[in-house]
Amino acid sequence: MLGFKQRTTENPEKNDKIRDILLNNVVEGLIVADESGDIIYSNDLGQAILDDGAFGPIDIVSQNPKTFMFNSREYKAQYDKIFEGGSVGGTIATLVDTMELKEQTKELSELKEQLQRTLGFKEAFLSNMSHEIRTPIHAIIGFSEIMMKESGDERIKTQIEMIKDSSYSLLAIINDVLDLSKIESGKMQLVNSNYYISYIIRDIEATYSLLASRKGIKFDMHLDDNIPSNLYGDKIRLRGTLLNILNNAVKFTREGHIDFYIRVVDKKDDIVTLCFEVKDTGIGIRREDREKIFESFSRFDIQNNYSVEGRGLGLSIAKGYMDLMGGRIEVDSEYGVGSSFKVIVDQKIVDDSPIDMDIVNARKKKKGEGFAIKGMKALVVDDNPVNLTVAEGLMKTYGLVVEKASGGKEAISLCMSNQYDIVFMDQMMPEVDGIKAMKEIRKINEYYGEKCCIIVLTADAMAGAREKLLAEGFDEYLSKPLEMHRLEAMLLKFVPEQNIVDIDKLNNEDIIIEETKQASEEKEKDNAKDEILDTAEKLGIDPDALRKRVRDCGGSLKDYASVCRIACKHAENKVRKLKEAQLSGDYDRYTIEVHALKSTFASLGNTDLAERARQQEFAGKEGNHQFIDEGMDALIKDYIAFIERIKAVVLDIDDSEKKAKAGGSGEEWTKEEIAQISNKFLSLADEFKFGDIFDILDNIRNIEKGPETKAFFDELTNIMNNLDIDELKAFLGGHVMR
Repeated sequence: MLGFKQRTTENPEKNDKIRDILLNNVVEGLIVADESGDIIYSNDLGQAILDDGAFGPIDIVSQNPKTFMFNSREYKAQYDKIFEGGSVGGTIATLVDTMELKEQTKELSELKEQLQRTLGFKEAFLSNMSHEIRTPIHAIIGFSEIMMKESGDERIKTQIEMIKDSSYSLLAIINDVLDLSKIESGKMQLVNSNYYISYIIRDIEATYSLLASRKGIKFDMHLDDNIPSNLYGDKIRLRGTLLNILNNAVKFTREGHIDFYIRVVDKKDDIVTLCFEVKDTGIGIRREDREKIFESFSRFDIQNNYSVEGRGLGLSIAKGYMDLMGGRIEVDSEYGVGSSFKVIVDQKIVDDSPIDMDIVNARKKKKGEGFAIKGMKALVVDDNPVNLTVAEGLMKTYGLVVEKASGGKEAISLCMSNQYDIVFMDQMMPEVDGIKAMKEIRKINEYYGEKCCIIVLTADAMAGAREKLLAEGFDEYLSKPLEMHRLEAMLLKFVPEQNIVDIDKLNNEDIIIEETKQASEEKEKDNAKDEILDTAEKLGIDPDALRKRVRDCGGSLKDYASVCRIACKHAENKVRKLKEAQLSGDYDRYTIEVHALKSTFASLGNTDLAERARQQEFAGKEGNHQFIDEGMDALIKDYIAFIERIKAVVLDIDDSEKKAKAGGSGEEWTKEEIAQISNKFLSLADEFKFGDIFDILDNIRNIEKGPETKAFFDELTNIMNNLDIDELKAFLGGHVMR
């Protein structure tokens, strides 16, 4: 009956007892009915439910999946049909205790919460312990360095060096364990930023050429010549991935060589696909072990590598980093011959200029350390006075004789009457832009046509920009804001060997250098970090960005202040030009002006305002005038607020001095004079000659005036800065003689 087709004994009565025992020990209630709904069989729980009336034959016939209560428990009915001879012969109703399922689910949920709490405790423990352990390790390292400097005993110095190296090893273990914990818990997040890949390459070359040489291994680097210099991504994770793979290569290579390749696999729009490959002649990996090498705490072939120190975490962490970055690691290895690890990852291009310009110093040994340029004259062309000041200061640092031009026309005129060895030309300028000016200069004579080096200065760092500008006729491309290491690399590339002088051998009578790179670095060290940090906080900008700008301005906050002073001097005029261009619908001119403003922000270290100005510039190039109109006022408002912070924090303009100037100490203008100037301004406003109004206000600004007269012009200037024409006419109309 009901599926019992095979009898276990020859006694039917015994079989029925066995069946009843089995069915009655089932937790669920079981009820069997024929096709008409008559009950054929039920176990004990099923019969009790039938007797209670909570569930009945009618439910089986209708196959109603009802939920009901019985003995304070909740049950739900489920149905299965019985087929006999191809037709339905009945139905089995299974009455499932859903409360038990809910209780099990609740138990699982509580278990999950407990597990999460445990993992949280683990993460908190690791984090706290790593912090607590790091602190004394840093102290050990610091005191080790002090002892090494103070000790004159070479034997003791060697022992202290071993203590320091061991401390760094312990610190690396702590960092690895913490990183692995974050990866496993899903708490690790990318920290993306702009970075120069040359820094990573330079560190790798310096570190691993030394480590390899200590083992008698050759270490070589092979770089594509089209690797973009400035990228956007998580440089810490990328560097960590490469270091972990290179560490393994050095550890497991006893003889032979290690080669490190960086190739450009693909470039599309502003994304570059890079392949970093590490090839070694080490012990290799057995085929059966390749799938396990990325597991945590895994080490293989211990018998042949018993002397190699390691935690088995490096490759696991490297893979975690790449998974997070959307990259991958490929492995090819032959046991006993060597291994190849490829790291393939996409990064966003910030500056497409080639990397060899950035690592010239590192690749030319110490040629760039402490050098000066003798007997060369440079022309710097830029319509932005802040950029001109920064460029002049940096170039004089290397001994260049520098002259400046504030536009393309002036540059052409100067080149016609002077001979410059090198010209740095801004790309985007009003009237005559950099490309037109360069081409006109090339036509002046044979020297400028063939021999003079003309380098374009541009903030346009998108992929393909360098190739386009070089095709126009420039010799090279230098991105803004101007930075010392990039300028240095450019000078070493184009300045003839005979004009480069070692700073240690330089005779003061030969050349006057305002400031060497070494002196600049010393000034930066002397300049207290707390002072820069405090200044950055008061200005509301990133301390690292300010520290970098201070270094590139000359090395001290005093040097930075000289650049700030120029920026403040021209700020009001810049605001006027931006508003005038936008109001008149001259968005091409607006794009040029905001392009220059972007460089100003970058030179001052305000990366946030620089990015917003870049977005405005991009909108201008794309013809997105609505974006400009919607964002200009906020940008200008924050620009003015930033300039005011600079005046107070960096330039230390005293509030009492401001109030004294605001009060006015000159003579009052007569009503007739105010009416006359008001009539003039109304006439200019009717003709939309707002530039003339601003010029007159600029001329009047420095004239001493009485308090009432000064208040009139201050209000007028404020209205003009907002370019509210209706308010302007209403204000001037109130001062016209009737």
